[in-house]
Amino acid sequence: VNTREQRARDKLTRLRNELITEMIKANPKYKPPADYRPEKKYRKLRIPLDEYPGYNFIGLIIGPRGNTQKRMERESNCKIAIRGRGSVKEGRTRKDGKPDPSDTEELHVLVTGDDDASVDKVNQKLQLVAQGKFVDDTPEGERSPSPEPVYNEAGARVNTREQRARDKLTRLRNELITEMIKANPKYKPPADYRPEKKYRKLRIPLDEY
Repeated sequence: VNTREQRARDKLTRLRNELITEMIKANPKYKPPADYRPEKKYRKLRIPLDEYPGYNFIGLIIGPRGNTQKRMERESNCKIAIRGRGSVKEGRTRKDGKPDPSDTEELHVLVTGDDDASVDKVNQKLQLVAQGKFVDDTPEGERSPSPEPVYNEAGARVNTREQRARDKLTRLRNELITEMIKANPKYKPPADYRPEKKYRKLRIPLDEY
């Protein structure tokens, strides 16, 4: 599939498409050939897991029930996909069953669209996630329902959305560290690592006795 002849044909096809694209820009009334397929634009954004091992980048990109990813795709008309090592859980395959060459690359987000402006707009928003500056602008109706408020003795709420998100990230971080310890007993966890306590509930059968 990558013979010299095929590469030359692909190059000519790209040049032809570029010329047609320029003609469309110069004259919006120009009607391109029926077999014209505009070349997709794409950007890759690296997910810095090594620098922030406890930060749930993928969860923030996908959002609750996938709503954040779906909304960005809908608003930009772009395709957003997680690619690279770790993007497919061990033992699973992609929907089409075919291996992706990017599976051996570093974990990243691949944004694909019809034009540079749309792709760049999505890429800029995703960069905020990578910098830890993401603001959840999911419409209220698409968010998961909030739990009943819990207050401390001073009357301050202790289960705000921000606190729940922080607690979730802490749990995910601890789970990752726990897995690293299992995989390598010599691994030295961070000083602030606290393994999650395990608990069981046992009902006392007062009604029966």
